[in-house]
This record gives sequence, structure tokens and C-alpha cells, in this order.
Amino acid sequence: MQEAQLNRRLKFVETHVHLGSAFSQQRFFEFASKLGFNVLFITSWEGKINGIEVFSRINLKGENLAQMKKMLGEVREKAELVAVPCLNREVATWAARNPDVDIIYFPSIEHYRYLDKSLVRLSYEGRTAVEISLVPLFECEGVKRAQAFSTLRKAATVLLEEGAVFFITREPKMEYELRSPGSLIAVARLLGIPREAAIRAVSFYPLTILEWKGYEGFRKE
Repeated sequence: MQEAQLNRRLKFVETHVHLGSAFSQQRFFEFASKLGFNVLFITSWEGKINGIEVFSRINLKGENLAQMKKMLGEVREKAELVAVPCLNREVATWAARNPDVDIIYFPSIEHYRYLDKSLVRLSYEGRTAVEISLVPLFECEGVKRAQAFSTLRKAATVLLEEGAVFFITREPKMEYELRSPGSLIAVARLLGIPREAAIRAVSFYPLTILEWKGYEGFRKE
């Protein structure tokens, strides 16, 4: 009941969707809508879908800072949202403070070592959101899951202490990997994120990034 009430007054966002199979896209959108999502950020997406708002997201690829800079110059005007993986300290620092970068994320649990207070402060100044992936908690088992839990809990503490703009994602590739906004919020709370902050991480903050980019009309009164 509580989640249904939230769906009526907020728009919920899954910020890191990968859709590889064209035949399953319609099922994915239908299921996402049933779960309560109103907006999706999808990698390599072109086109529109009825009933749900979709924004294209490009994840920069490269092995070093020079390659990242080159790719950013090539795609910035083509992408609605640009995300940069924090592969090392140099790339993370550059991306966090760059106003042409919308999102920084961590491609593996080991890369969270670059998430500290100084990086969060740079991201705030650069109007760049920090994305936290819950994938390791869903897909790892045993010791690896415990280690991932500890790492993500420390990351959440830094984000909260610095008042960061941050997202929470499941990174779904198919409809069966989707989790409802309520489920994401519940997992976030296990990481020590207060309920209100967890709600903002799947609704208010993603919409804030869109507004910073000049898109309007997303918030419900």
C-alpha cells in the first residue's frame, strides 16, 4: 500500500538499463510500467515508447583519460545523458568535475575505492550524479556478497555525509532483472540509507539531473 501511494505522487526512475534483445523490449517496458517506473535511462537507445518516458544514456568507453575525452567530444551532442565509468582516480576526478558529464558510476565493486569525500564534492560542483549499482548484492553469493555489502555500505555513508546527488540502480538487461522501486528502496535501507534519501535516489535525484540538462515537466505536484 505504501509503495502504491508513492507511485501516485512521484515519478520513479531506473537509471541504468541495457536492452540487448529487440524482441523483448516491449515486454520490458510493460513490466517496468507495472512495477511503477515512469522514466528509464537506456544505453544505446533510439526511439520512443508509449506510456513511459525514455532517455538515451551513453556510457563512455576507453582505457584511459585521453580516450574518454575523445569519446566525450564525439557523443556529447548525440546523447541525452552521458555517463563515465570511474576506471581510475584520474578519470573519476575529471568526470566528476566536468559539466558535460551527467553521471559517474563504478563498473565493478573494486572501483568503489575511488569514491571518497573529495570525489563527491567535485561531483556536486560539476552537477554530476553518482550512481550506485546494487547488482553485486543480487548476483554475488557468500563471501563476495558480504564484501560487496560492506563496500556499498561505506560508499553510501560517504554519499550521505556529503549530501550527494546519487542514484540507485539494478542495471537490468531483461525484464526478469527489474526490481520495483520499493524493492530498490528496501535494499538501499539495508545499506544504511534512510528511507527518504532512498526514495530520492530513485525519483527526485534522477529528475534533478534531467532538469539540470534542460528537460522540464517531470515532477508531479
